[in-house]
Amino acid sequence: MVFNMERTVGFGRVKKCASLTLVGLCFLLLHVLAITFVPSSPVPLVRRLLAASNEQKRKDKQNEFAAEKSSASFPRLWLSSAHRCVVNGSVSVDGVVRTNPVLMVDPSSNVLLRCELGCIEVPAQKEIYLKFFKPRGVISANSPVHLYSKRSITADFYPPGAPASLHNAGRLDGDSEGILLLTTDGHFSHFVTSPGSGFEKEYIALTNCQRDNKPPSEECLKSLLQGVVLRDGHLAKATEASVTDFDGCYARLRIVVTEGRFRMVRRMLRGVGYGCMQLLRVRTCGIGDAMIRPTLLQEAARESLQKAKPTVQPARLAQNSQELLPGEFAPIEAEEVARIYASSLPSVEEITRDLGSVCK
Repeated sequence: MVFNMERTVGFGRVKKCASLTLVGLCFLLLHVLAITFVPSSPVPLVRRLLAASNEQKRKDKQNEFAAEKSSASFPRLWLSSAHRCVVNGSVSVDGVVRTNPVLMVDPSSNVLLRCELGCIEVPAQKEIYLKFFKPRGVISANSPVHLYSKRSITADFYPPGAPASLHNAGRLDGDSEGILLLTTDGHFSHFVTSPGSGFEKEYIALTNCQRDNKPPSEECLKSLLQGVVLRDGHLAKATEASVTDFDGCYARLRIVVTEGRFRMVRRMLRGVGYGCMQLLRVRTCGIGDAMIRPTLLQEAARESLQKAKPTVQPARLAQNSQELLPGEFAPIEAEEVARIYASSLPSVEEITRDLGSVCK
């Protein structure tokens, strides 16, 4: 009997160890899959130069007290000088001289820079560009600054395997939902959030019309286009404003703005006498699209009255990148990234005025 008990206990230990090993292998497999779950994208040629330069700057800062410095260091570049290096024909990709600074380059491509230090290989650079449908009730934040609050943040929804450098490019207030851009590229983030960029942001706003059972009038829409003076004295204008849906009680308005002030669209609607029950950003910087939901206006109105408690889980890769649902993400097309860079880079005249180029 004792012998049988020992055999039973031993078998149980073996079975337990086998189960733990299987669980460990599953976690390892999920970790490997998670690393490849977030797709990396080609990067603009000028960004690859800047990334290599920034990495060299970090190395120089760490070794600033070293007695000897490497003579093969990468030259210091800024946006204008990196742009000029490409335009002047000092950069080649896979043996071919390229003069387009927004040419999207794969990490596997061989990039060479001809400068005062000679012909230097530009290291590969991997960046991530994503569009994410932020659910209602989620705060746009990359770090847990909400310790005083139990509300979830966008970083809680980052896809599995996302690097620490992934961050929001812009913001969307907690009560609003829709497209939010995520990236590891600091220059891309700066371009889309710069106050003077003028990139359009398109919203769908749900408002209550039960006071007169009529949609917002043409005079109201005209006021949005001409500008609404907010309480802080700022004149907020819409570039486009129209009624897209009306069911006798509620109406949906399409509003396009080029600014990103805090809760600006909500304050604009309040300024013309309407409240905003639901605010959905369907597109930003020409990048989208978020699916308009719920379809029925009354259902959307009922949902807006409920306190949003989104389920925190990693974002899902959208099956249809043109119709994102809450909690889904999709890669931003390389052409869109190139367009953002092209519209934000300095002009040729500005480049020629910038002295101190390191390129021949």
